Amino acid sequence: MPKRNLLLLAAVAGLGAFLCMFAGLSIGIGIFDPAREAGMDPVGTRRQAVERSLAAILPAEAESAGAETLNDAVEKLTAEQYIAWVWVMDLEGSISIVRGGPAKAGDSVRELSAYEEDLILALEPALLTPEVEMELRLAAALRREGEHNDIFRHLVRSIPGPDGKAEAFVGITYEAVDTTPGITDIAFLILGAVGFLFYWLGLPLWVFLDSRAGGMDRTSILWGLFVLVANVAGLLAYLLVRHRSE
Repeated sequence: MPKRNLLLLAAVAGLGAFLCMFAGLSIGIGIFDPAREAGMDPVGTRRQAVERSLAAILPAEAESAGAETLNDAVEKLTAEQYIAWVWVMDLEGSISIVRGGPAKAGDSVRELSAYEEDLILALEPALLTPEVEMELRLAAALRREGEHNDIFRHLVRSIPGPDGKAEAFVGITYEAVDTTPGITDIAFLILGAVGFLFYWLGLPLWVFLDSRAGGMDRTSILWGLFVLVANVAGLLAYLLVRHRSE
């Protein structure tokens, strides 16, 4: 390959690598994929599966369940298909169990959902019972703290006490779309990796050949290694030195 074309090909390979990797990652997380957006659980299949898991695993009563039983239920839910996060909250709004997400045990859902305060309090006072308020706050916190809300969906379920009133709440974040990389995603990423490798090796090779052609035989290998490590910064340094020596 002629030396004069190597630098241009390296630049083209670098640009192609960036575009391929960007396309692969974008499609993988659904940014530029209308087909994936349109296919977000259109008939509620995943929601139904998550609701069946909740009905089968959650204890029927908070008092009789106990902390150990509730912990076991959370572990089972976390292992269920589609479920990403599980949060457990008491009636006062304190989050006691966290599996996934940025929240931590001891956080107050009132602080996590403070942004939605006006929306929550806009309900008719007769409808805004303590149970309803806490359910809304937990849902708002899950949605606000959740990354990629275009991919996740949320469910909140209450666990009643002996009197039938809610004593604990379980918040679920589940995947509404398939985030597993497809063939197109993988192909773009492979092309990007190959292009990036050609770009990264093309620059030092060009510097090595150019320095030898310019009479810098003694330092050509050192310049090549320097550009291999420093990349564009090394190339600019080499071009500056070569220009001064001409």
